[in-house]
Amino acid sequence: MIALEKKNRKFMNHIRCVEDSLNLFAWFMIPTEDTESYMAQLADFYSTIDFMGGKLSEDLDKKWYKSFREVQKDFYELIKNNYPTVMTWSGTNTDVQAQYEGFIGGKIEAPTPKTAEAEKPKPAPAKKAAAAPAKVPKEPVKKLKFNTWEVSNFVDAEIVFEEDDVDPSKTFNFFNCEKLKVTIPDKFKNFMIQRCKRMELNV
Repeated sequence: MIALEKKNRKFMNHIRCVEDSLNLFAWFMIPTEDTESYMAQLADFYSTIDFMGGKLSEDLDKKWYKSFREVQKDFYELIKNNYPTVMTWSGTNTDVQAQYEGFIGGKIEAPTPKTAEAEKPKPAPAKKAAAAPAKVPKEPVKKLKFNTWEVSNFVDAEIVFEEDDVDPSKTFNFFNCEKLKVTIPDKFKNFMIQRCKRMELNV
């Protein structure tokens, strides 16, 4: 019985490693308000897998974890080193199948370079300096992406999550909030707070 429980516990640790790694593959859904915030959350998603991976103690499990971690590392470095251009598709091919076949064929035709004359910017006519536009408050956002609640731009407000919104697989991320009171009534996985002031979090 004890051996069976140990085997089940080890199996669940493997499953949770895979589950924790899934956040990284939602890289394109991280808010892109600024580079620092984006990189911080990307790094957080990347490091989450270590929590359960560090609990694997047998040699074979450690070998599996090391290989699995390398896949995560390569993907993380790809996104980090190509941000922010990776967030925007700048090609012209709208045929998904043809584009995919082009990639796996190993060679993608580079776009025709523009001539130096065409690239030279034309001088703009002189304009009278205008007053800077007033800063417009960003619209508050509260939405669920996969297993992550994204809450941003709330000011002087209160949010009470319902019990159906919360479970041990959920993550809560708060961005750019001020004087926000939050109540989370049940167990959840973790939370992250960035660029927030005077928040009250009741859990």
